[in-house]
Amino acid sequence: MLFANYEKEHLLKICIIEAGAVPGKTANNSPAIQSAIDTVHAAGGGTVSIPAGQTFMTGSVEIKSHVTLHLEPGAVLLASPDIKDYWGIDKDENFKQADFARYWIYANKAENIALTGSGTLDANSPAFTAERLPERTVPRNPRAQSVVFIGCRNVRVRDLTIRNAPSWALRPAGCEDVVIDGISILSDLGLVNSDGIDPDCSRNVRISNCLIEAGDDGICLKTRKEFADEYGPCENITVTNCVIRSSCAALRIGTESFAPIRNAVFSNCIIHGSHRGIVIRNSNRPAAEKPPRKPRGDHFGNTTFRRFSLNMPDM
Repeated sequence: MLFANYEKEHLLKICIIEAGAVPGKTANNSPAIQSAIDTVHAAGGGTVSIPAGQTFMTGSVEIKSHVTLHLEPGAVLLASPDIKDYWGIDKDENFKQADFARYWIYANKAENIALTGSGTLDANSPAFTAERLPERTVPRNPRAQSVVFIGCRNVRVRDLTIRNAPSWALRPAGCEDVVIDGISILSDLGLVNSDGIDPDCSRNVRISNCLIEAGDDGICLKTRKEFADEYGPCENITVTNCVIRSSCAALRIGTESFAPIRNAVFSNCIIHGSHRGIVIRNSNRPAAEKPPRKPRGDHFGNTTFRRFSLNMPDM
């Protein structure tokens, strides 16, 4: 069933206030928001809305199949400052690094899901900052990745803003059929690991019309070890009509590559104020691994770059 048709046919809509959410920056609204999502999912699908002009603090929430999380104009979901409020997977041997062990807004093996609207997901990086220096921001670990989809199909992210990501802002991992269109990612330019969009072992991903300001890579195609065995290559990716500023690489391909990366087209993008424009890295051998696991994604295929504007700072 096409995603557009699905949205038309399933009209159940719940405002999170109806589920008990309380506006403000003190109460953790995870139980109320999750209750609304679970209700819509159990009914066969629909929309959970964040009401206009109000801020709601929350820890982790899980998007489930056939659910759209919609942020009305001026609506803000604010990430909890307490790392204990986040869903953690640190018990898995592949996730021992603290920066990759927790997710804020996530979905796991879901289908027909969406994040939409003109509101804001504020991932609250100041709460995970140890010190702000003139040349960089020192993080306070552990941190959470902001929006993560694992093994999902038919994913749509449109129009919203992700602000203040303490780690990676948007990560479709092991996903198929992903559209990311018209979003803004505005993160601390001095904060390491605050990547913009990281397609990881995903297929048929279309990224377009996005504004990205990231303290680390702006858009990075990768095939990390925790997903490479199950999901395989990162392939059939298009990136077009984006404006990117990065304190690392605006576009990066191939870091942490444990499976092939192929069939990618990058076009009509503006890169400005970035440390590096385009970086292609054939492999990554983590020195800390004992014994180190040699990446097996040692090749790329059918990758094209065209019609770029690069305005780089004087180094």
